[in-house]
Amino acid sequence: MNIFKMTLKRLLRDRVQLILMVIVPILPLIPVSASADVKNTPINIGIVDNDKSELSQLFKSNLDNEFKTIPIKEDEINNSLYNSRVKAVIVIPNGYMKSVRIGDMLKIKGLYIEGEDVSYLVNGYINNFNNKLLSISAVCKSDNELVDKFEKLNSSLVKLNSIKEFKINKEKSRAAFGIMIQFIMFSSILASTLLLKDKEEKIFFRNLSAPISVRRYLFETILSFFTIGILQLSILLLVSKFFLKLYIGDSYLNMFIYMSIVTLMASALGLAISSHMKTIIQALGFGIIITTLLTALGGGWGFLPKGILLNISKLTPIYWSLDGVNILLNNTRLEGVVNNIFIMILFTILFLLVGMWKKGDNLYYSALGE
Repeated sequence: MNIFKMTLKRLLRDRVQLILMVIVPILPLIPVSASADVKNTPINIGIVDNDKSELSQLFKSNLDNEFKTIPIKEDEINNSLYNSRVKAVIVIPNGYMKSVRIGDMLKIKGLYIEGEDVSYLVNGYINNFNNKLLSISAVCKSDNELVDKFEKLNSSLVKLNSIKEFKINKEKSRAAFGIMIQFIMFSSILASTLLLKDKEEKIFFRNLSAPISVRRYLFETILSFFTIGILQLSILLLVSKFFLKLYIGDSYLNMFIYMSIVTLMASALGLAISSHMKTIIQALGFGIIITTLLTALGGGWGFLPKGILLNISKLTPIYWSLDGVNILLNNTRLEGVVNNIFIMILFTILFLLVGMWKKGDNLYYSALGE
């Protein structure tokens, strides 16, 4: 394991590189952790009240405790959703109060853009409200009695503040992990430029007593990059959890294991890029372009593209990396991201094959004479 030890020592001795790999990625996480205060970021919910009864007004007034409600017309629903004026629309049907009184409750509809996390929040509130109504409607003899009894039970309604806070924290964490993954990928490319430096200075085997195979050289090299990546990941996760107070899921260990697989993929990507570049400047320039494009397309900047771009996004490792992160942030066990881990391993193998592609200007084959 001489190459592994030598490469690791050289990477750890480079203070500038260590600062770029550990300190710099923390800086953009600070404003992310400080953003999106729950009290200052109300979720806009559109209300279409076709019933206009005391009960529908009560529904709206209770909803105002959890969200910012905006009255809209039925023909404004699509535009309001697609223009992001509101995150969801609730439609209260005509005759709702009467249907509650006779025990045949009409459904309050919730409409959302596909993929919006707010759907489970609104559905939770609607179900909460309806369940309370059903529990008292059978014993009420008039509309006024129904409203009065409901208001008395109002204090027992499950409040959604903690759920809203969880949603906000999850969004912040997802954005933070997007930044982390981008920096982990770029750091792997930065570390791999050490090989280009060796090639330029012709010191591949200066400290080795015997030649080695390309496969062994690649294995020990990527192992050293992966080790540095794990060190970087450990620091970023610890700082995020204990200093920046970012939510990283129910299990630190599960997130660490999953992100370790992502780090392995990033290490292979760095190897693939540097193996086909002729200079350090080329590798860094190409690496910045690639990591930026992958991060933007994969949703690493806090939002996912739509339409055709979303389909293209699913071809990137960033998309599947963050998809797994999102699953774990919902307190899912590690078994829930098995598919994502499998996809990360496939990307790792792909990048390794690209890095080992025997071509005239491939760094390893040309340097090792194979």
